[in-house]
Amino acid sequence: MCPLSDDALLEWALAPREADPEIERHLRDCRACRERSQAVAREQEKLRAAFAEPPLPIGLARGLGAPAPSALWPRVGVAALLLITVAVGVLLARTASHPNPARSYRHAPLASIQSDLGEMAHRIAAARETLPEAADQKTSAAYLELLSQEERLYIEGMAHYVGERSALSMEQEGDLRRAVQEFYAVLWTRIEVAEASREFRGKVKALLNDEQYRAFEEFSRQGTEWQWRTDITLLMDDLSGELDLRFSEAERVRLALMTNYPHLDLPVLLASHCPPDALVDNPTLSGAVRNSLDASYRRKFDTYLGSVKLARERAAKIVRQGRTQH
Repeated sequence: MCPLSDDALLEWALAPREADPEIERHLRDCRACRERSQAVAREQEKLRAAFAEPPLPIGLARGLGAPAPSALWPRVGVAALLLITVAVGVLLARTASHPNPARSYRHAPLASIQSDLGEMAHRIAAARETLPEAADQKTSAAYLELLSQEERLYIEGMAHYVGERSALSMEQEGDLRRAVQEFYAVLWTRIEVAEASREFRGKVKALLNDEQYRAFEEFSRQGTEWQWRTDITLLMDDLSGELDLRFSEAERVRLALMTNYPHLDLPVLLASHCPPDALVDNPTLSGAVRNSLDASYRRKFDTYLGSVKLARERAAKIVRQGRTQH
């Protein structure tokens, strides 16, 4: 697999003089990346041409002839244009290497809740990092409510998607919601998850007709795939920031994550976890990430892994206490 990501090529195309020199060296040696970089550069030329301002109509030009009230607005306009250009550029760069981005990145069953789920994942990760060593009742309640919100959002999306394929009766919908909630209670305790997953699927299959169950399986499968991709993205961002990774280091870490980050064999999203948890639970993953780093980064990584373990233990304690009280 080529080590240059689409994002790296886009950064090079937008500001080649400020790009990491290692990118230029790699482009000289790698024909495949050189061709991709040329495609990205051509797309940027098209974008610049597309965003070039056309001549103003005479009437409008006269109306704009008066002095501007403030120098702030031109700066805001330029900033907005740059944001649009970068956003479209990222999409075009990704399209160059993924002929069918809808199939690769768009998860149709989750379309109605995907952005909300992404926001919730960010909020839960941020909350996890700020949990105090001795959590008070208010902090614990707020954290548990975040997890419950993600569960409710996912359950709502599942019921909606299944019902669209074949209408659910009120009794079916109520039973489906209860079955998912009961399964989440098992996931929070992390007891016999594999056996609980089989029992849960059997219970849901008994509740639904064949078309509804196929929709449920599709929603579950796409949900876990979405979580896998989202987890890698969040963990990559976290590692890059915490370790202050250079471009070359970040690319090796990204490859290690894509190759080793575990796919969860679960019928629902795992709401009570954060992406760095996999580094704690999976020695193969943490070892691959550590080995991908230059020796000068490994002490930082070990310190980061230690902080992840502590944050995970604090969060797990809150979850256990919350479930015990209920």
